[in-house]
Amino acid sequence: MNSLLREYKLMEQIHRSLIDYYELPVVDIKAAKRFYETVFGWEFIDEGRDCCNYANRRMVLSLTTMHPSKQEYRLPVIYVPDIENVTRLITANGGLITLQPYDVPCGRSFHFQDPNGNELIAWTEIATPAQLWKRRINSVE
Repeated sequence: MNSLLREYKLMEQIHRSLIDYYELPVVDIKAAKRFYETVFGWEFIDEGRDCCNYANRRMVLSLTTMHPSKQEYRLPVIYVPDIENVTRLITANGGLITLQPYDVPCGRSFHFQDPNGNELIAWTEIATPAQLWKRRINSVE
């Protein structure tokens, strides 16, 4: 195995199954964005009228009106390299897919419950190996 392929596989293992994205349901994106920008100095990138994201080297915080929530807790979002495989693993191990895979600005996502009824979100990006490699290099700087 050549060294580039070995590094790519290592990077894939490091990124696999990390909680790297947190979604906060909001009613008014402009007001929420203004709050986080003012209080924490975060700069958001608009991803359409229903979503904006703040990113640092470890995670993304997304403010969204796409999934209004009445629950008193927020959903952790877990990166997975293969949505189809993970949905099969979830159902095979007693979990339940609560929202089938759907497109998001950066890739694909779905919601699921673990066997205890905890709801989470899983997502994967649509990226080339070169984009993933660039992310790996930037994360160690």
